Amino acid sequence: MPTAQGYPDLSLAGMIPTLYSKKLVKAFYPNTVLSMISNTDYSGEIQKYGDKVVIRLYPDGTIHDYVDGEDLQYDTPTPGTVELLINKGLYWTLDISDVQKMQSDIPYQDRWAEHFARLEAIRVETKIFADIYADVDATNVGSAAGAKSANIDLGTLAAPLHLTKTNVIDKTIEAMQCLDENNVPEEDRFVLYPPWVMALISQSDLKAAFLTGDKTSIVRKSLGLCGEIAGAVAYKSNVLASETYSAHKCTHVLFGQKSALTFATQITKKEILPNPKRFGLLMRALHVYGYETIKDVALGTMVVTPG
Repeated sequence: MPTAQGYPDLSLAGMIPTLYSKKLVKAFYPNTVLSMISNTDYSGEIQKYGDKVVIRLYPDGTIHDYVDGEDLQYDTPTPGTVELLINKGLYWTLDISDVQKMQSDIPYQDRWAEHFARLEAIRVETKIFADIYADVDATNVGSAAGAKSANIDLGTLAAPLHLTKTNVIDKTIEAMQCLDENNVPEEDRFVLYPPWVMALISQSDLKAAFLTGDKTSIVRKSLGLCGEIAGAVAYKSNVLASETYSAHKCTHVLFGQKSALTFATQITKKEILPNPKRFGLLMRALHVYGYETIKDVALGTMVVTPG
């Protein structure tokens, strides 16, 4: 900053100190909603025994018509399995010098550790949402979705759904119809929408609370929770997978029921160790986790773009 004419710049002589605020600039984080749309049913088994759980599925069976006098037919059940592997990991590290720690006027190592933990959670969620939309059952995706009707358009990259405030609710209802046609339980259903879709919903007729079956208006704030639509809890997420196709910026919206996705963590560890090379400490944290789509009929996706 220039000084007034005729006055010396005292800061150059070390007479005016540089001051630093004790408040860090507030960081902004996307909402993390993984715990609300997945289950941790097998996490305890992973933590106790090993890095893999083989999940048994109910076998398919045949219901026969009974005819008096005919021999009974017996089926041999062959249950399917799904493997939940704990084969993914993330870590972060900090080098905390004793000199820096002593001279710092804020507990920066604690603040940074908290910040990195939030970034780690966002990274996990981003990776999962970019992966699981490809796991959905064929009846819950595409332009001919619906296990019974096969006439529900959920969009494709070549022909995405152009969502507007006048059709967004109808399309959400149709997504829930896909779950109905696959006999997916009505409790614990969800739909994940990007912020721009939530803005459309807030401008639609659904902003009247009585349309949601919920006691609170659809326009609200709470961990990305935005009310209930057609029996599904709507969450806002800024880390859904997206890609550009033929000039359209498309988002892979996820919908389903909590039984579809299972998530497990085996190791979440934080250590503080003496630095072997200089005076100070080393802080490090490790997070080992795994996830698997175990009920593909309970998971669906819409490919959407702004209308």
